[in-house]
Amino acid sequence: MNHNILTLLELKTAEENTCLLKGITTLDLMEEAGLKLSQCFQRVTSANKKDKISVVSGMGKNGGDALVMARFLLEEGYSVSISLVGKASDMAKETKTNLTILKERNQDVLQIDLLEHFSLFESFIANSSYIIDGLFGLGLNKPIIGIQKEIISCINQSKAFVFSIDIPSGINGNNGLVSGVAIQANYTAVIQAFVPGNLLNDALDYSLKNEVLDIGVIINQQEQEKQLIEEFVLNLPKRKHHSSKYDNGNILVIGGSIGMMGAPELSAHSALRTGSGLVSILLKKVELPFMNLKTIEIMLKGYDAVEESFEFIRKSDALVFGPGLAQDDKNASILKQLLSTNKKMVIDGTGIKILSNLLEEGSNQKNIVLTPHVGELAFLMEKNSSDIKDCPLKYINQLTEKGFTVILKGATTIVANSYRVVFMNKGNPGMATAGSGDVLSGIVASLLGEGIPPFEAALYGVWIHSDAGNMAKAFFGERSMIASDIISNISNVLKTQ
Repeated sequence: MNHNILTLLELKTAEENTCLLKGITTLDLMEEAGLKLSQCFQRVTSANKKDKISVVSGMGKNGGDALVMARFLLEEGYSVSISLVGKASDMAKETKTNLTILKERNQDVLQIDLLEHFSLFESFIANSSYIIDGLFGLGLNKPIIGIQKEIISCINQSKAFVFSIDIPSGINGNNGLVSGVAIQANYTAVIQAFVPGNLLNDALDYSLKNEVLDIGVIINQQEQEKQLIEEFVLNLPKRKHHSSKYDNGNILVIGGSIGMMGAPELSAHSALRTGSGLVSILLKKVELPFMNLKTIEIMLKGYDAVEESFEFIRKSDALVFGPGLAQDDKNASILKQLLSTNKKMVIDGTGIKILSNLLEEGSNQKNIVLTPHVGELAFLMEKNSSDIKDCPLKYINQLTEKGFTVILKGATTIVANSYRVVFMNKGNPGMATAGSGDVLSGIVASLLGEGIPPFEAALYGVWIHSDAGNMAKAFFGERSMIASDIISNISNVLKTQ
């Protein structure tokens, strides 16, 4: 199933518009959220009515959702204890209303706001079978300190099943970074739509499973559509019987330098496995003796003067520029000339570093796919890696505005152009290995060479790469798989299409 992704501002606006359009209040939305949360909890945990369920609520709306959820569970006959953490002066009005409802029903609520109360909290969650986390939610934007920090650490040390609302408390809703400390959740119920913080950076390490609960919020089409894609059908061109190698894509990989000859071969080999009819690697003639190809189907081309390189470039259908490349004047000159053309190409590795001095070249780079990881994107945008992690979509959008299609590689990979952003977390940690990105660049270039448009080539490429990576993991395991194992499984992905 594919899911909408909204920024925190877009989600807030959607909730406000829903209330106006439906003639309801935020309290009504909270009531619906609490009902859906209680139903989800019962479905995924199969909790016994005698099991101890400890609800940990904060002062914001996330805490309000937890209080409503607790009320529904109490009405179902579950053994529920409730704590409210924080200063009463910080309590959201909806949370205050639901606290009042519970107290009117003679429900005890343990209120904790000082470190001196920590021993009370330890007793509160002792012997809990389940802990419901409604401490912070999506709005957290500062490091966690004091009693809240101690409470999160205490929850993480417990043996209880932890059910988080919206996002594990301590994970930033904008970017998925840990705010000093965060809940390790067994299950996270996301209300209505994912936000970037559910998927990026640290997020996937802090929740074993996520589920989106529809509470009826009306989501209008955003200017830039954002989705998490979990189901996908590859729509690849079919081979014609009446065809030759020249009809199936001629790919040129411009890469390699002394000591880095494996990178362009990985790109070239993966392009062949993806279906390209011809694949060549272009090197300076002085570097040719240092290339010892293991894939005999790959051709080698050499040049002395930059002008000579363009005869090979002209004949190609698509390029990979950058894997293992030296950052020198000749390569910079080649890229500068390429940017003035409409040549279809993937820029990866050192190519991205060379591009950093040439970003203003050309007006609309609609045929170029960039494949940086966070560090390379930081170099390209002249920022620190922490800046990129903090707000990746901001910097991706600065590139898509220039016409580029961008693949930001990570635990959740982002594929974006000016009108669409797709998140995919289909791969596995074993793919964080030397050369894995070179394999991806070859796959995408091969698809470009077959005539698939850049955004679709990027999307298909990430999907194929991830699937092949998962097959490699199944055979070799996360620790032992290498980039060549991903290439070996490209055929297994494609023959099922």
